Formats: sequence, structure tokens, C-alpha cells
Amino acid sequence: MGEPDHRRLHALESSVQAANAIGVPEEQPHYAAEYIASPDPGTVAAGIADTVQTSGASAVNVKFYYPGVSDRQMREQLVAFGQQVLPELRGTLAQVVPTRPGARSVT
Repeated sequence: MGEPDHRRLHALESSVQAANAIGVPEEQPHYAAEYIASPDPGTVAAGIADTVQTSGASAVNVKFYYPGVSDRQMREQLVAFGQQVLPELRGTLAQVVPTRPGARSVT
């Protein structure tokens, strides 16, 4: 959350490309990078929900990694995500993602 730092986003993209280049191409997982950077929690939640909906995914895996960010700053991001983004994201996903039998609720 916060204003995007394009220098750090470039470093992050480079690390994703490096991870994709390791090993035998046919056997390696492909790490896709979806960056949603905004100072507005609603924009972040909407971006994640849109990605889930358009991809047909039934789960969300959010990774917090940002080169050059201190541990304190990362903890602040995690707390802000949990307090400001997750409640809205849960509400949105509950409306748009169909539940499967035996699946855990997003709320």
C-alpha cells in the first residue's frame, strides 16, 4: 500500500524473471507477477478481486516482498493489509467466487 516505487517494482520484476529462468523450462513452475500498488485500500482489494475473478482462481496467495524495504516497513504493510484490505476483499470475494463443497469460507 502506498505510492508505487517504480525502481523497487523493477527490482521485483527482475527477481521474478530470474526465478522463471532456473532449471529445465518444461519442469519449472511459472511465477506470474501481478502487482497492485496503490495508496487506496479499496483499489488494492478491487485489483486482487478482479485478478481472482478473471483468472477463475478459487484461492488467493498474497506474497509480501519488496526489495529494499525494512522489516518495520514490511510489518506496517502487513498490518495495513490485514486491517484495511482484507475486510473489503473478503466481502467482494464472497459475492463473486463460487464456493465448492467442503471449501472454507472467505469470510
